[in-house]
Amino acid sequence: MILPSSVGVSVVCQSPPVAMRLVKEWGEGPAAHDKSSIADLSAAAIKAMTEEELSRLILAAELPQRMYPDLERRLQWMERPTLQRLAFLARHCCQNEKWGH
Repeated sequence: MILPSSVGVSVVCQSPPVAMRLVKEWGEGPAAHDKSSIADLSAAAIKAMTEEELSRLILAAELPQRMYPDLERRLQWMERPTLQRLAFLARHCCQNEKWGH
């Protein structure tokens, strides 16, 4: 499964069950990975995500490129605790955008 080009992400999900779960939770349309849905994720939901799901969330959140150059290339080498920290940071950034901070 490939993320829609509308979110500017080109990550291929290798595991069909993971891909199907993301489609079920987030849908398939252009707004499927919008920042509002990321902002609304609970801590438990983020902790329950696989490494692939965490990577997709991080990329969909579009963290500032100046802070995280080559993030897409580096994600594949990051361990789960690092991915979770980045996912929580991504959620926080999306919450700030959603609430106008």
